[in-house]
Formats: sequence, structure tokens, C-alpha cells
Amino acid sequence: MPSIFHFFLAVGLAGIAKAHNDLNIPFPKEIAEDNDNYEAYKYFAKYADYNMERENSPCLNFYNYSCQYANISNTALLISKENIAQVVRGIKKERNTEWYRLLRREFDNCLHRRISPEAVHQNGTVLKTILRELAQEFRLPFPFISTTTSHAGLPQQFGDVVGYLAQRFQVHTFLSYKIKNRKLILGEPQLAYPVKYFTMAFDMFGDGYKESITDYITQVLEVLDTEVSRLELAKIVDDVVEFELRLARILEVLPVDDALRNDAAQELVKNAGQSLDLKAYLRRISKNVRQPDVFAALTSKIQVAQPTRLQAMQSFIAGYNPVVILNYLIVRLARGLRQYFPRKPKECLADQWLRDGRGVQNIGTALIPPTPQMDPYPVATMDWREVACAETLNNIYTYLVSRVFIDENLPDLKKRTEFVERIKTITKSVTNALRNQFAKVPWLTPASKEAIFKKLDNMRSALVYDKWMENDEYLDKRYRKKEFADNEDEHSANQRLNNLKQELEWSSLFADETHQYFPIPIITVNAYYEPSSNFFCVPLGILQRHFFDINYPAALQYGIAGFVIAHEISHGFDPHGVRYNYKGEKVELLDSTSKESFNKMVQCVIAQYNRRHHRGEYTQTEDVADNTGIRAAFNAYKAEQGLHGSDPQLPQKPLNHYTQDQLFFNAYAQLQCSSHPTNDLPFESHSSLFDRLHGVMQNMRHFQAAYHCPIGSEYAPEEYCHVWL
Repeated sequence: MPSIFHFFLAVGLAGIAKAHNDLNIPFPKEIAEDNDNYEAYKYFAKYADYNMERENSPCLNFYNYSCQYANISNTALLISKENIAQVVRGIKKERNTEWYRLLRREFDNCLHRRISPEAVHQNGTVLKTILRELAQEFRLPFPFISTTTSHAGLPQQFGDVVGYLAQRFQVHTFLSYKIKNRKLILGEPQLAYPVKYFTMAFDMFGDGYKESITDYITQVLEVLDTEVSRLELAKIVDDVVEFELRLARILEVLPVDDALRNDAAQELVKNAGQSLDLKAYLRRISKNVRQPDVFAALTSKIQVAQPTRLQAMQSFIAGYNPVVILNYLIVRLARGLRQYFPRKPKECLADQWLRDGRGVQNIGTALIPPTPQMDPYPVATMDWREVACAETLNNIYTYLVSRVFIDENLPDLKKRTEFVERIKTITKSVTNALRNQFAKVPWLTPASKEAIFKKLDNMRSALVYDKWMENDEYLDKRYRKKEFADNEDEHSANQRLNNLKQELEWSSLFADETHQYFPIPIITVNAYYEPSSNFFCVPLGILQRHFFDINYPAALQYGIAGFVIAHEISHGFDPHGVRYNYKGEKVELLDSTSKESFNKMVQCVIAQYNRRHHRGEYTQTEDVADNTGIRAAFNAYKAEQGLHGSDPQLPQKPLNHYTQDQLFFNAYAQLQCSSHPTNDLPFESHSSLFDRLHGVMQNMRHFQAAYHCPIGSEYAPEEYCHVWL
């Protein structure tokens, strides 16, 4: 029989907030305010709570449940702006190193040079000087001024002009190049916009494009004090656009081949006489090489990407009117000199797409489209000048800016080491999760599993930043004796900086150094995988709030950063990646039996996304990587939770009620949050942000279990795609 003591004890306890549920199981505890991680937890809770609308059902509309009030079109853009702001703050902080004094002097001079638009373009004087130097260099009248063909059509001259534009102004046209991994890689033709703009969306921007070209040419003629009739000008513009459109259609139908060919350069040299002389091009682009007999030295260094497309370009321009070709090259140059025009030239819709990174793929298979870029046309405000100058210096003094960003972002050396080690741990965890995932796939043959495991074991990576960037002595040595005058104008400074960048790039081609440089600026808000070298890169720039904090709970870290890493690794096993082996050679990874089942899996994904945006064939590689990556990230998070237990809950209502599994999926949703989540275009290789969430969650029974979604609801369909299951 209970005593009076037990009665009063029960009454007293009833007045205390329940710490257990009705089964006497303790409720999970919120993070305490005196916990070192409290601020990071609170930050994410506030951010996620702002975006979400809890009146929505997560099972019926998880996107709006998580993201309805997102007020920015691109979270990566927000992070990119903050990264640049950190660089600007860091450059302004005095430090006693030679490399810093150089960077600060360049920054201050840049601000002064760009004090006004007039200081940059000098009312057309700079533009006139550039164009007259070009005419004198090649002894060619501008074709839209004089339609003579007496000097046009020579292969050597085309190679010379194309190389000149690439070397002096970074305007890549019929040939493009980059120096990477101590190789000179000759790339496919580059048009004013990506090929798919022309072949899939020309009707959306074609008229505006012609108006834009007309404005560029009109201002050029004004600067040169030359007149052309309205009819002549219209014909020039029509001919140029028709030329580019026809070339785009030819390139579009050719297969994409990421394999780099070592033998194709000799074929190009042999066939160069038909239209564009490769030797003339190489002589031009190697202007800043301090090497005797450059072409002979380059023979073993050249690799060719997309040789079929280069040969098609050669054949196409060989039979085209040389006047139109030269007109086209001049138009491309004019567009590349935008900042020097006395009036801001008109732009078309495609220019905005390009600046926003829509459909642009400039680094392997990237996680997201490139971060939107600034219009280079100058603005007088200090904010614009500081950002523009920081971006210019990041392009030239990449490793100095990287060092500033490291010091500003991770100033405490002990915490910096912990940060890097945490990313390495997450990378190892998601790699192991992928291995376990592949091991359980029932339709993979033993031979295919062995090939997959070998590819995983041999996959290389660049994570966060390179340790040598912390070495002041090395940075001082690399950039020593870079002399310049403090009173340069913008054009002179740009030419000097361009020559410096090329000198550094070309010296790395012939250098004896064995270490590899970090492949992209570390402030970049992106990550990528490169199938031809079986390599992925996740820089410090993307590992920022809201996406990552070392003090976030594991569910958040794996839901975003873990997914980012797993997504890139998964590209090695997407419909494109399975064509390459562990060395990055174009050798099928799967045997015929496994490939048949793999293709069925991919067709399911294509059909699923086609029901949303009708572009499943085009987005399949990214969609497969999303679905594979999120599962690996979740399994890695659960494995860590099994070893170390659960983290505390987020602070304060209502997000303190989130379970850790629910928090993982909310974190992934935050990666996709946008004020325009369905604003996709027909040529984009990524599904819309809405579909990247919707499609993945439909295929995740773990999500449906976490949010108790009934089978048959929108986010828990009865039929779904088993991606690498």
C-alpha cells in the first residue's frame, strides 16, 4: 500500500516539466547555452526556421515545408559574396610579409584605377588604341569597314589572330587552351555562349543578341570615326550570327568525349593547312614562355580534348567566307573589351544567363552551376570597386588571395587543423558508405564490384586547401620581383597582370616541381569531379555557413557537406563516370551483365525526372549523383551516430522537436532553398532546385520513415527508383 510519502512525492513531481515520455524514456536534451557549440546550433535553427512554413505537410510538400520563405535565388551566391567580403577584410589587415605587401599594393592601385567608369574607358581612347594595335599587328583593315578579302582566309593568319585574342585578352574562339597538371590542353571551340544556348534556346534571345552586337559595333565605329550604312551594318550582324548559329548546330550533334588525346595534336598540325594553322596559334599563346624552340618543347606536353569537334570546326571554317569569320572574331573581341566602351553596351537575355552561370560547365562535373559573376562594366561605388578588385586579384594572385581567405576564415591554427581533419573524416565516412552500398547491389557481378572498389581506392582528391599555402617563404619566392608602376591605367595594368598570370602558368608546365597545385581558387563555392583523372575537389569556399560549420551537429554536417562530397564521388559511378576506369582511362567500368541492369536503373531515373521537367535524358548524370550521394551521406551519418551517439537537439521551439534524422533531411533541403526553385532552362544539366529535393526524397525510404509519411503520399510514392540498390 502506497504511503503518504509516496503520495506527496508523486504530487510534487507532477509539477515539474516531464523529462520522460509515457514509457519512462528520457526526451532528448536541447543543447545547453554554455555548450561551446551552442552558437552554431542556434544560427542554423534561426536560418532554417526563417525559411520554413510548418503549415505545409512534409509528406505532401517538403520543399515548401523547408524553403517556402527563402528570400534569395541562390544560397551559393550569398556565400560567395561573404567569401569575397572576407578576402577584402583580410587584404586590409596589415601583416609583415613580402607577399602581403605586394597584394595590398596591387589592391590599392586597383581601387585607384577604377575610381570612375571614365578612368577605365577614357571616353573610348583605350578601345581605339586596342583596335588600332590589332589592325597594325595583322595589317588587316577591319572587314566591317573595308570588305576586301585580299588579306583574309590564310590559315596562318587565322591561327595568329585566334591565338592573339586568346593570349592577350583571354577571348577564346575557334581554339581554347588551359594549362593543367603540367599539360597544355587544347580545348573545343568556344562560342559567345554555350553551344546549347544556340541549339535549344536561340528563339528566346536571338533578336536581343543581334541588337547587342549592333550596339557594340556602332560604338566601335564611333570610336574609330568610321561610318557604315544601316543596311551594311545589319548584314554584318546577320552574317555573324548566322555563322555562329551554324557552327553551334554542327558542334551540337557531335559526341562529347572527355578523354584527353596525346596523339591528336599531331593530327591537328597535319590538317591545319585547311583553315587554321595550329603552329601559328601555339606561337601566339606561348608568348610569355621563356623556353627555346617552344613548339618542339610542347610536343610531349600537348593533350587534346574533343578532337572530333576541333576537326569539325576546321572543316567548317575552311569553306566559309573569310570576311564573315574575321567580322565574327572582331565582334568576340569587342564583347571581351566591354569595360572599355564609353557607353555601357546593350546585352541580351543570354548574357544574363551566362553571367548567372546557367547551363555553364567549366569545371568537371560540378555540384551546382558556377556562382553568378559581376558585370565587368565599371561602377564608381567603393563596394563595387573592392569586390571587383578582389576578384581580379584572385584570378591572378590566386594563392595569395587563398592565403588571405584561410587566415581570415580559420585564424586559429588549432581549430584550422581540426576543421581540415573533420572534412577528411567525413570524406572517409561517405567513401566507406558508398563501398558498403555498392557491395550490397544484387545485380553487380563480382568482376564489376572489384572494378568499382578499385576505382574508389584510387580516387584522388583536393580538400579544403593545400598546406603549402601557409608557407610565407614559398609565397614570397613565388611572387618575388613583380615590379610595376603605381600610376598605371586600367588597360596597362590588365596587360601586365595577364602577362604575369601566363608567365606563372607556363612556367608550371615546364617546372621540375612535383607537387600539384590546388586546381581551383579555394574561395570557390562549388565542388567537382573529373572523370578523366578520377579526381574530385571540395574547396574551403563551399564549406561555409549556411552549408557547414565544424560546430554543427553531425546530422547537419552530413546532410550538406557530407552530401556534397558523396555527390562528387558518386559522379565516378554515374552514367558518364562508368565509362572510365580507375586511372581515368576511357574503359568501361562495368561488364555487360552489370551494365544492362545499370541502364535499367538509369532509365528509371530519367523517366522519373521527365515527369517533372522533360529533361531527364539531359540531367541524368546529376540526378543519379544526387540520389547516390544523399544515400551515402545518410548511411555515413548513421554509422557515426552508431559509434558516438546522438548530438543534442537544436535550441528553442519549434526546431528543438526535430529528431536527428529529420534534421539531416532538413539540412539537405536548405542546400536547395531558393526564392525561384523551379526557374530552370532547357539547356541546364542540373534539375531545378525543387526537383533536386523532390526527386531525391521520393526515392529515400529513410526520409519517409523520418517524417512518418504514409506510402502513397507525394513524397512516399509506391513506385520509386532504386538507385544503386
